[in-house]
Amino acid sequence: MIRINLLPVSDEEVITQARIQLLLFVGLLVIEAIVLFLIFASNNSEVDELDAELNKKRAVVAQIKKDVQDADALKKETEKLEKQLDVLNQLKQRRSGPVKVLDELQAMMSPPRDEEDRFAQLQKNWNVEWDTRRLWIDKLTEANGSFELEGGAVNADDVAEFLQRLNTAEHFYDIQLDIVQAQQKSGGKSSGRDNQALRYVSFKLAGKISYQGKSKEPPPEPDNGKKKRGRK
Repeated sequence: MIRINLLPVSDEEVITQARIQLLLFVGLLVIEAIVLFLIFASNNSEVDELDAELNKKRAVVAQIKKDVQDADALKKETEKLEKQLDVLNQLKQRRSGPVKVLDELQAMMSPPRDEEDRFAQLQKNWNVEWDTRRLWIDKLTEANGSFELEGGAVNADDVAEFLQRLNTAEHFYDIQLDIVQAQQKSGGKSSGRDNQALRYVSFKLAGKISYQGKSKEPPPEPDNGKKKRGRK
């Protein structure tokens, strides 16, 4: 059987129930605030981590940009140093080049110094028995990598030997013989005889000079349009 309490509720009980309800409400608010705080704190921590990660990536990007700039600067500096080295090398060659050329020319105009030098000349197909006094140089001019040479020899065979030596030299190339002419020179009186004629040949040739050497600096291609010089 259902019973209904018709007794009146006292004010104290009403207040107590209200207090309980209020406490429950306040407790719910506190719990909700705590939950919201925890959620906010968690989100804030994730944001801080993302900011830290972003800052790291920004630092990496900045370092990469700096490295690229340093690499470009290093490349430019390297190119600048290479150009300076090229200039110094050219100056060095200009100072030592003529000496090497004259040394080689002197070697061509000298007999073998020893067996090793003799073997080296044979390898170049030089006539090691040739008397180098049979040919002489009167004039040698050089400008802009080209040279002209004038001289004399006892006969044309001596000129041919000299050409062979020039063509197999390290610092001379593109040799062209311009002139070979028979000459006659009157000599003084000897043993009561009148002037006697001294016969020889004069020659003139031209070519190119490489201070670095043909093995290090290949000669330029010949100009096909230029007329070839022939023997007069």
